[in-house]
Amino acid sequence: MHAPTQIAHASTSDSPVFNATPELMDHTTFHVARYKTSQPIKFLGFVEGKLLASFSAEQHIWYMNGTFVPVTGADPAKALGYPATTTFTAEKFAEVAKNNSTTKACDKLKEPVVAQDEIAGGKNLCLTATPGGDFTVHLMPGDIKYGVGFGKQPMVKGTHIYWIGYDGNLYIASMHPSAFTETVTAIKSKTNSVVYLVRNGVRFQIPDEKTYYTWFPSFSAVKIQTAKQLASYPLIGKTKFRANTLLKFKGEPTVYAYQPANNPYVKYGKDVKIIEETPTNWTVLPVKSKTNETFTKQSEKLFPINSLTEMVDAYGPNWQKGLIELEITQKANFSIADKSFDSVWNSGAQ
Repeated sequence: MHAPTQIAHASTSDSPVFNATPELMDHTTFHVARYKTSQPIKFLGFVEGKLLASFSAEQHIWYMNGTFVPVTGADPAKALGYPATTTFTAEKFAEVAKNNSTTKACDKLKEPVVAQDEIAGGKNLCLTATPGGDFTVHLMPGDIKYGVGFGKQPMVKGTHIYWIGYDGNLYIASMHPSAFTETVTAIKSKTNSVVYLVRNGVRFQIPDEKTYYTWFPSFSAVKIQTAKQLASYPLIGKTKFRANTLLKFKGEPTVYAYQPANNPYVKYGKDVKIIEETPTNWTVLPVKSKTNETFTKQSEKLFPINSLTEMVDAYGPNWQKGLIELEITQKANFSIADKSFDSVWNSGAQ
């Protein structure tokens, strides 16, 4: 990606102005930020991977690194110092609302797909819209649905959905990291209160409510099984926290994101299929090698989160609701990673 060599700022008194502090609306698995502007946005588009909002053929706002940069000119990318081969203009943005993703996962949906993108862990985000402009994001495979908002010209990039609201403002929905971890089920027998987590065909005992709520929003998710059904899932042991759970230790200010140290999706990225999980090993099939590989499980790791901005961007304004505080004596049970959570999340670790 080319870095801008110069930035031409709009200087006229009628230049569009963004409210840099968004209104935040938090949901269980995603949050929405609304950025108010003094003029309605007409077009949205991506240039060199960065979002550009246009108010007219001559007035634009470039969104980079969480800040808004005003630019003027018929070719806003050129005004920002990008090479002349970049020819996106405001009038062309309506033609690129659907990302150039090669994923086929969205083809399975019956509703019209208006935007899509591939994310880590073998997952895909597919955005559908009703004729009235109501957006639903589908997490594929599995088609887990979230109604994220309504408006026009939706764009999807990574774990973020961008669109223009009917009020002319910019909306950005960010999926919480917990939405992208593996699919699991909670089960129990009719005669016993012990709840188990089923994953990859095996089951784990959930040791306490604190751990349970990192996996499921309420106990209504628990499915009742017969003793025979329960026994069909080999018991591996006790489960730990869900990947990306927020942890901190009493007496210390640092907040960490929890990760199994060698979760297959961390080790291989999205191009891997989990074949078997045992108490001590993973057996996986990497797509590239096409040969099963077995490797030893390691202790959990904690990735520090460096700033409140990163916390809110990833987990939403009510991130404290999911924070678990542990005794300082438990810190010895974890390894502290030498890179931050932000680096891990952006690289696709799940």
